[in-house]
Amino acid sequence: MGLSQAMGTQLSTEEAEPVLQKAVDLGYTFCDTVASIQAFPKHNIRDKLFIASKCGFDVFGGDGHVTNFASHITKYLEGTTERLGSVPDLYYLHRIDPNTPLEESIGTLDKLRKEGNVKYIGLSECSVETLRKANSIAKIDAVKSEYSAFETIYETNGVIDTAKELGVAFVAFSPLGHG
Repeated sequence: MGLSQAMGTQLSTEEAEPVLQKAVDLGYTFCDTVASIQAFPKHNIRDKLFIASKCGFDVFGGDGHVTNFASHITKYLEGTTERLGSVPDLYYLHRIDPNTPLEESIGTLDKLRKEGNVKYIGLSECSVETLRKANSIAKIDAVKSEYSAFETIYETNGVIDTAKELGVAFVAFSPLGHG
């Protein structure tokens, strides 16, 4: 469900919060959100949701470039935790930064998991090779990719099969397309 930024109609916080509350009232339990969401503590719905969040784009005061440096990951998780009022359950690298070694980014995510700052770690829109390498550094819990009737490449490029083989959950985003 895209409520702001890249997918769907861009709603203000005031417009998006009632939509989220209604979704929770109807049984919505998995929320994959960006770092900026603040509705959870305000509406006391955190305990009803499994929350996934992400880092990787320098969107707060930056130029939006992709970065997976340890300092970025840690900084974004701290901000996300503050806005959510709790740690996210799952924390993804939103995009893979070719200028940051996976050992640094995955190592940082794993350290944060071991410290209890996140429960699970994941990757978003990665290749089979990246998934395998990341999983050899630390256990990857989830991989997220666009998957719908309009976007089925992951059925043939090996990502879904590799995720199954490695015991990594596959999380589909935009399962209804971009509508």
